[in-house]
Amino acid sequence: MTFTTHATYSPCLLSVAISTLQQSIDVLSGMENDSLTIAAESMPCGTLGKHLRHVHDHFSLLMKNMNDTPLHTWRVDYDERSRNTPMETDRQAALQCLLALQEKLQSLASYDLDTPILLAATVDPNTEAKLQFTSSLGRELWFCSLHAIHHYAVIKTICHEASIPVPKDFGTAPSTIQHQ
Repeated sequence: MTFTTHATYSPCLLSVAISTLQQSIDVLSGMENDSLTIAAESMPCGTLGKHLRHVHDHFSLLMKNMNDTPLHTWRVDYDERSRNTPMETDRQAALQCLLALQEKLQSLASYDLDTPILLAATVDPNTEAKLQFTSSLGRELWFCSLHAIHHYAVIKTICHEASIPVPKDFGTAPSTIQHQ
């Protein structure tokens, strides 16, 4: 196993995030507009559109306060997600949102992956209090990418049930692909 530093791997990690979003754009491009409202029969946990919106939200929330850095602490709260947006039901709106997000991700190329981030998280549904964690841009960019792949696995299940074709490796983690 070879380890490398963030500085060496920075362009690759950004490229992975952008290509991860491209996977959803490619799958979405082959769908009918009404496909976004299809829910899984075996896992009733949202629709194709809601899962795509959720992926979009995580990357967007990561970048929400990036322009405040370095004057302010870069804060991220993944619980501030949007809900019931047009991208959940309108294929063209979803494509536009994901393409714009890819373009915005390019702006991260000038940031150091070790840039500190303060992460706020709801850990107990019985309280409004949020825990704060220290993280980094690189760690959170990787989290968003892997989180997207996790949701792609659910999307893949919904697509299979609805006979919508998806690539073989869609929704498969990089480490799993390496070991296949």
